[in-house]
Amino acid sequence: MLYTERCILVPLSPEHIPALLPLFTSTEVRQYLGGAISSEAAEEKIRLWMIQKHSRYWTVFLKNGACIGIADLSPHHDPTKTELSYQFHPAYWGQGYAYETLSAILEWCRGRYSSVVSETQEANVRSCRLLEKLGYRLIGRPERFGAVQRLYEKEITV
Repeated sequence: MLYTERCILVPLSPEHIPALLPLFTSTEVRQYLGGAISSEAAEEKIRLWMIQKHSRYWTVFLKNGACIGIADLSPHHDPTKTELSYQFHPAYWGQGYAYETLSAILEWCRGRYSSVVSETQEANVRSCRLLEKLGYRLIGRPERFGAVQRLYEKEITV
């Protein structure tokens, strides 16, 4: 588990699935992530994530127990890179939770990774700003999934 001032990041487990399904069925959350998917497809995806050997997933809870999102470290499209990804419930956007959560994960990465990448659609201005605020630098603009992406990299210093 990881702790922040307001959040607890718990390794992903089956009992988190009901609280996480709204992330995947929300058109707002999934606007830049390929679109909303069915609850059944979301549950299958989450269960597959739980058995990934080269990935680490955390469910993000407020200290009062409310589930607010998910974050992970997984292989990127370029398998030589590790990607930090995240999704948060819209009710918690704009309140610093993503910054707080990702900062804790980046700190956890210290001594484990030399760098991590994060990729988001160029149209996802909020996510781009978040990554820049976290100290990522833009390293590319690949076209993927029918849209221009921004590929960012964050050096992890020891």
